[in-house]
Amino acid sequence: MLPQNRAVKSKWMKYAPQYYWGDDLDVRYYLLEQLRQLHGKKILDLGCGPGVILSEIPEDNERFGIDISKESLDFAKKVQGNEKTNFILGTVTGLPFQANSFDVLICANAVPGVDYAIDGNIESRQEEMFSEIVRVLKKGGTLYLSTPNGAHPYFQKKSKMKMARLETLLKKFFGSNYEIFGYKPIPLPKILRSKILAKIPGVERWLYSQAKNPRYKNSGWYFYVEAIKK
Repeated sequence: MLPQNRAVKSKWMKYAPQYYWGDDLDVRYYLLEQLRQLHGKKILDLGCGPGVILSEIPEDNERFGIDISKESLDFAKKVQGNEKTNFILGTVTGLPFQANSFDVLICANAVPGVDYAIDGNIESRQEEMFSEIVRVLKKGGTLYLSTPNGAHPYFQKKSKMKMARLETLLKKFFGSNYEIFGYKPIPLPKILRSKILAKIPGVERWLYSQAKNPRYKNSGWYFYVEAIKK
């Protein structure tokens, strides 16, 4: 693993191993590469969990995390230490913030989380979430989103989001102001395990270099999205 990714994994193993992503080549490592470049922004992480992603974002940003799990937020406070990050107990379908509050929203594999709606209305909950995202995001603000590709053989039996549904949501709430990319276009997932692939020198940098290659839009293990509110 790259040194910065190894450090992130170490945080998981130290504070909340039960919540680790489980994939040493997860799309969220690539997401972190983008988030580390942000400065002077007001940022909200939706479904922040133990707060590891937020802990990697530069301190000159104003950082907020929201999660439905008190246990996760307790871990997040330990991960952050003395760093100034605001954690809120709440849901992604009813954000306790005023409109136009944030420059950046992060939705790192959090959309499938609303699948656990009590009433079972998955699509309704997803639309409520996206409606809230657009409401609290400032004009010109950016949504960084990642989610497993539900059409990929590795995930297709796990009720993950597919391209058509993701595009429907993005078009409805962001118009044409978004890009979807396929991440980790490596075949034979049940044979080439990520723990083995991650040991291949240069594999992470290669994945990063191919992250916005349009040829992998539908074939990656994960979707990576950048959307701008106009």
